[in-house]
Amino acid sequence: MSAICTVSKNTDIQLHPAARFAYEWSQLYPRLISHGRAPNEPMTILSRTALHCVIQAGNEDSRSKSRTFLFYSPIWAALCWPSGHPPVGSQLIYETSNAVPTEKQIEIEAWCSALQPLLLSVQTSQIALLRDSLQSMMPQSVSKLLFDKSKISDTDICHWTGLARGTLIQQRARRANTLNQEPFDPVSFLSANWNL
Repeated sequence: MSAICTVSKNTDIQLHPAARFAYEWSQLYPRLISHGRAPNEPMTILSRTALHCVIQAGNEDSRSKSRTFLFYSPIWAALCWPSGHPPVGSQLIYETSNAVPTEKQIEIEAWCSALQPLLLSVQTSQIALLRDSLQSMMPQSVSKLLFDKSKISDTDICHWTGLARGTLIQQRARRANTLNQEPFDPVSFLSANWNL
């Protein structure tokens, strides 16, 4: 059975040893948007993502203020922590002693978490389309809350990703050319006079 508690300034949170290699690999993952360039508000919200952990052996007493939690998922959340520690108030989800996951289960969960950015990654050749669809679909109120502006500009995307604005213009031009082409009709092609 799962239990939930919140991080306090006295909460000791460490990486679970079975999650170490997944965490180290996630540190090497090349990011499209560096965390130093990312907008603050989304990073702040992501830093408070609930963590899956186990309580370190010998620290199971819920009345103890000095419990140590070993986190294993989501691995990427640690990249968002401003001080190497989850913010106070973040939630910790842990299994009680009768349902603690095995080392292998923890390792698999950690690797799935580390692979999440790769599995959900963006094609760099489609950044302009991503920005344009974000512009049209994200409510202005949400954009204002997350980015302190009602619309995300090309300049914002270029700053976050390190791409030049000319790259976005080229991507839009290629997309427009593709959309403006006549669709290929194989029946007309095959029925054409081949005796010319």
